[in-house]
Amino acid sequence: MFLKAKDSTALPLKPFSWNRFFLGIKKIFKTIFVGNTRPRQMFNLYLYFLLFGTILLMTPLATVKGQWNFLEALFTASSAFSDTGLTVKSTANDFTFFGQLVVLLLIKFGGIGLIAVKLFLLSLFQFGHNSNLKERLLIQGERGSPKLGTSVNVLKVGIIVMTLTEFLGAITLALYFYFVPNSGVSYGTNADMIYNNNFWLSLWAGVFHSISAVNNAGFDIIGQNSLVPFQTDYFVQWVFIIEFVIGGIGFPVFYDLFSYIRSKTEGKRFRFSLFTKLTVSTYFIVAILGVGSVVLVELVSPIDSQSIWGNMSNGNALMAIFFNTMSTRNAGFYTIELTRFHATSGVIQSFMMWIGSSPASTAGGIRTTTLAIIIMSIFSLASGRENVNIFKRKIAPQTIKMAFAVAFVGGFMVIFTSMVILIENLFNNINGDIGFVQSLYDAASAFGTTGLSVFDNARLGVVSKICLIICMFVGQLGVSTTILAWSDSKRKRNINRIQEDVQIG
Repeated sequence: MFLKAKDSTALPLKPFSWNRFFLGIKKIFKTIFVGNTRPRQMFNLYLYFLLFGTILLMTPLATVKGQWNFLEALFTASSAFSDTGLTVKSTANDFTFFGQLVVLLLIKFGGIGLIAVKLFLLSLFQFGHNSNLKERLLIQGERGSPKLGTSVNVLKVGIIVMTLTEFLGAITLALYFYFVPNSGVSYGTNADMIYNNNFWLSLWAGVFHSISAVNNAGFDIIGQNSLVPFQTDYFVQWVFIIEFVIGGIGFPVFYDLFSYIRSKTEGKRFRFSLFTKLTVSTYFIVAILGVGSVVLVELVSPIDSQSIWGNMSNGNALMAIFFNTMSTRNAGFYTIELTRFHATSGVIQSFMMWIGSSPASTAGGIRTTTLAIIIMSIFSLASGRENVNIFKRKIAPQTIKMAFAVAFVGGFMVIFTSMVILIENLFNNINGDIGFVQSLYDAASAFGTTGLSVFDNARLGVVSKICLIICMFVGQLGVSTTILAWSDSKRKRNINRIQEDVQIG
């Protein structure tokens, strides 16, 4: 007796086809190395570019003392590409010109954005090129406008404003470095070179620092102590402040200002976008509150030789507080030793670095709009309002959820990295001056892509450096983009479950 097949209608197996085989390989390759979603494509692109920069910095041409190990090169490349500024080597004294150039290009590409650079060059040299929907979605997620149709125009205006600011800043700083002597600058292999009366060195210093300031990178080629040689030089400090504020405002704000001026010349009415109103107001409110809080803390703190008020005039002390606290908005430059700030001031500055600056800018952190939405959501909940309204506009529920998710993930990363630094330092038992405030400061600086640190990061262990690298990468790419990079839009399941209340806080 013969057994009958249970399913006589089963389809026969398809014969082997090389075409289907290669299509399958192509699909697997795209999934792993390119990505099926827009956030995953951006994540992979940034990761590969970062590894490419790491390889360049590992070459003997990049450093004075020869080849680096992989972790040191990766840390420096991550810091440069994320526009952070944390270093394990002196950029002025340990890098060759080629190495400094690689760092500067990483800063520039990281500040503008890789997709932005591509579309800008295509629009500049290929006048007939029209960006497709995929390109517009990518640029919207990187440096674009909330409105998809204006993303490319936002990009063009933003890059032009940044480039013009960099050019003017480079000329101003180059001329100033050339004509004004400053013996505190220690440049070169033996740290025995100064800018004064050295045309090419002054020009390179002007270009490097202008690009670094506008992109909120914090890298410098002045010496071991950032802008400390210019501690009483208000002119240089204000040039840096103007540049890093412009870099931290955001591309859509530039486009709105351009559209406002154009509308006024044409006699038309213009309405600023919600993004511009929200990000500009939050940026300066956080700056004012932060600077004011640090001034208050330093005024009521004990005065000794190590404090800010100890051996500085009132004017210089106020300027030092203003510059260094404003620099926590992602700039990464400092004019005094940061250990001179009181521990409470360090916590306030850590919070400011965690917040960061505007989305679609050169800055990191959770961003100003995220903070504003969270605060307004809490006020709306406390007042019993169902919707979250800001500037007579309703915020989408999905945006509110993402804002809280971004803040939670960002806060978790900073606290986790702080604990890793503390624990690894405890086991290594070599850095007795690193406590919780110091580790928190460093972790917030990495996540906020700021670059300020109260200790030498070269002293950290391997695990601590890896955690800081991850913080810098996520802070620059954006928490929301990083979260969405691991989601699969094709596997969404809309299943309605039975609702049940759970008691909370």
